[in-house]
Amino acid sequence: MERITVNPDWAKRKPINKNRYVYQRIDPNDLTRVNKQYTSLADILEENECSNTQQIQDAIKEARIVAGYRWNRVAAYEDPTVVPPDFPQTVTKRTKNAGSPVCMINPETDAIERIYLNQRQAADDKSVSHASIGQAIREHNRCAGYQWKFLDQCPQRQIEEYEGRYGKWVPSGSDKIVRQVDPNTRECVKVYTSIAQASSLLHCAPKSIKDAVNERTVFRGFLWERE
Repeated sequence: MERITVNPDWAKRKPINKNRYVYQRIDPNDLTRVNKQYTSLADILEENECSNTQQIQDAIKEARIVAGYRWNRVAAYEDPTVVPPDFPQTVTKRTKNAGSPVCMINPETDAIERIYLNQRQAADDKSVSHASIGQAIREHNRCAGYQWKFLDQCPQRQIEEYEGRYGKWVPSGSDKIVRQVDPNTRECVKVYTSIAQASSLLHCAPKSIKDAVNERTVFRGFLWERE
């Protein structure tokens, strides 16, 4: 195995920026070659075709090519001209389609707020075009005030946090929003992403809520409506 020699001066130097990191732009055809270093994500945006800093951060985590390059982050005291020996190979992800589950993510908390069966269901729910959801996923932009990712692109931590709040998401062809409504004021008290989610959080049988929806009867003190 080839040994990589690091300039000892870099081990002694102090961080060159307040963030204590250096970002490496790496040749995708030669993963041992750093062709430029940056001291901030803002500097990267100024010189490269990226729409936002999240694209670079995701490219680092997912070992993908963005703006024509691979990207890496090293501590400022490390030699930024050397690619770490454990730098991963480029990942080429399979093409997604409209049938893949899609997550709606709160950009302020980075939490999944809802999981949709597909892009079309998400677009219909948010009253936007199907194409705009797909574009937001590809370009890591916001759409309808939210960030969007395919379910299998979300970190396990993010999925577990969602399940801790709403219960395990179960895909269903009839997955529709369920509203918990005050029978006196007719105001919506809470919104669930599906009957499965509502029954999981309320610890009741899905049929109980389904019957309340269909028969327009009160269950657990509330009326239930389905979109």
